[in-house]
Amino acid sequence: MLREYSSATHINISSYKYGVLHIFFDFLLLLKERLSRRLPEFIFKGRVNEVKQKISSGKIPNTIDLDEALERLEIV
Repeated sequence: MLREYSSATHINISSYKYGVLHIFFDFLLLLKERLSRRLPEFIFKGRVNEVKQKISSGKIPNTIDLDEALERLEIV
């Protein structure tokens, strides 16, 4: 019974697509967690001073993407 569920030939292609997407976003979340341990404002787009102003005014800025996360990790 378990062989039917673990067989790669019986899995839909869309399942692989969503699996890869989930792995990508999980990896991005791990990078953001690493950055937030250094300085929580690093996970938001923009300069640190601008991010602090937005947060203090009650706005939540957008978070960074993969490229920016990798660049900031190199800096840190």
